[in-house]
This record gives sequence, C-alpha cells and structure tokens, in this order.
Amino acid sequence: MLEQEFWRIVKRAGREKPDKGFRRRYGLTESQATTLRLETLLGELPSCEVLRFHHLMRKVYERAYRWELWAAFGVALSGVDEELFRDCVSWLILRGRRRFTRTLANPDTLSSEVIDADEVVGAGGVPDVAFVALEGTGALDDFFDLIVYEDPPDGQRVPEDLPSLRRRFPKLTAKHVPAELTVSNQPVTVVPSRWHADEWRPG
Repeated sequence: MLEQEFWRIVKRAGREKPDKGFRRRYGLTESQATTLRLETLLGELPSCEVLRFHHLMRKVYERAYRWELWAAFGVALSGVDEELFRDCVSWLILRGRRRFTRTLANPDTLSSEVIDADEVVGAGGVPDVAFVALEGTGALDDFFDLIVYEDPPDGQRVPEDLPSLRRRFPKLTAKHVPAELTVSNQPVTVVPSRWHADEWRPG
C-alpha cells in the first residue's frame, strides 16, 4: 500500500459514512461515523495491508506534529493540550488529503473550516482503527502504539501573546478571537510538564 491508497481509503470512508438519520439514532458525530466506516473498510483488507495502513498513518501524524499547527488549533479551540492535539490531527486527516496538505503548508487556512469541538473529539478513535480491524488475528502481535509523543514538536514554538498570534494567524484570530481582546487569559498550546514547561514559555 502506498500513501495514495491510504488517502483513497480515508476519502471513501468519508463518502460512505452512515447517513444523518443513523448518526442521530446512535448519537454519533460525523467524525465518529466516518471512523466506524474506516474500521469496516480496513476489516476487508488482508492483515498485512492493515498494518501497512497503520505505518502510513504514523508517517502522516509525524508530519503534522508541529508547534505551528498545535498553536493554530489552540486559537480555534481556545487552548489545546497534548491529547486534544492528537484528536485535532485525527480530525484533519478525516478531512482528506487536500485539506490536510493545505493546512500543513499554512495553518491559517483552518479559518475556512468549521472546527466543532465535538467533531474534533469524535475523531479521537482514528489512531485505533487498525487495532480494531486486526482484533482476533495474530497480526496484533506486530501492532504498535501509533502516537507516543516523547519529545516536543518540530519547528519553532509560536509565541502566544495576542499580537504575535494575530500576526501569524490573521484569519484564524479574526474568526475566533474577539477584536477587543488584548490579553490572552490562557495559553493556546498547553505544554506537558515533562517537557519542562518553564523552558518553553513564549518569548
């Protein structure tokens, strides 16, 4: 399986997700419905292909593991910790290859998306789709945790004072931050204590 096929499967899952009536009946967000369909599609593949899909997903997550993207989602959701950032990347993957690539190139383009907190959290099952598809098979012996962030993200951390955020994300801040607000009451990037938060304060 090549990455092109990875994205084709994600796109198909979004296109074939259960309809609104089904989602309302079972209280599913759109992200959860897409994730369920993704699990089903992977369950139709040979175990070796599911594992390959899992490896490709890890590469996709690693590309998104950047300070700039974390800060951008933090602006949109009024603060994002490590776990929620993982969900944000999962949600972005479900949006498809074109949007994923565009957002990584310029996170300020998130301003064109409707970022609903429930939908973001609803995408949290994406890293586990391969595990679900492989349950009951010997292939689980080769399974590995997808997202284990031992080190800080790549890139330079984005300062979190409002003037800096407005310069870096003009469209996002215009959409999500009241114009009259001059002081941020909380950080947009919630840094895990194991990364020595005192050394990562915005300049």
